Amino acid sequence: GSCMTSFLNKCIRIFIIGLILAIFTASLGYCVDTAKAKRIKKKAVLKGKLTNVQSQIHSVKTKIHETKKIQRTVIEQLSATEQDLDHTQALLSSNTIKLSNAKSDLTRIISRLNRTQRQLTRRKNLLERRIVDIYEGDDLGYINVILGSKNMWSFLTRTEYFKNIIRNDNELIEQIKHDKMQIERDKKKQKSRINEIETIQVDLIDQKNQVAALVLDKRQQLNRIENS
Repeated sequence: GSCMTSFLNKCIRIFIIGLILAIFTASLGYCVDTAKAKRIKKKAVLKGKLTNVQSQIHSVKTKIHETKKIQRTVIEQLSATEQDLDHTQALLSSNTIKLSNAKSDLTRIISRLNRTQRQLTRRKNLLERRIVDIYEGDDLGYINVILGSKNMWSFLTRTEYFKNIIRNDNELIEQIKHDKMQIERDKKKQKSRINEIETIQVDLIDQKNQVAALVLDKRQQLNRIENS
């Protein structure tokens, strides 16, 4: 009976030791599996974060590339628009000078016309006075010259002389009238030219304002790009 009891105690101790070893081994395996799983999970998380960072970097690089591309385009457009503005301003300045010169020319033409009109009026008044003096006798000077002729030849000569004076006066008056008409045509032509130049001036001012507004818009666009 004593041997049996001793044997049973040994068996129990062996069983308990085996059970403890089994539990320890299982526990150890569980811990190893858990740590491995954590490492795998952590690695996956880090890989995901890395992928996300790389994606963000790629997105930023793409955005920078697109921004620089847009910036170059806007700079080129701004440069071309500023050249257009300079060209339009040069045309406007040239046309302004042309308009000023045309108005000065018109002033001179009007001055010539006024002088010619005064000359015509004086000549017509002079001719009228001569005719009145000769035919109505208000001034006997012309009649006395004619009547003072000593013979028919002298009479005819003096009469022809006065006819020539009157004819020359008439011819001069006709020439002055012709000059006046020509000056009036020049005046009309010059006014028409001024109207054309003023029309161009209005168009150029409008064009300049439009281009200037476009330049301002491009500068503001470029400023927004540079500050974005």
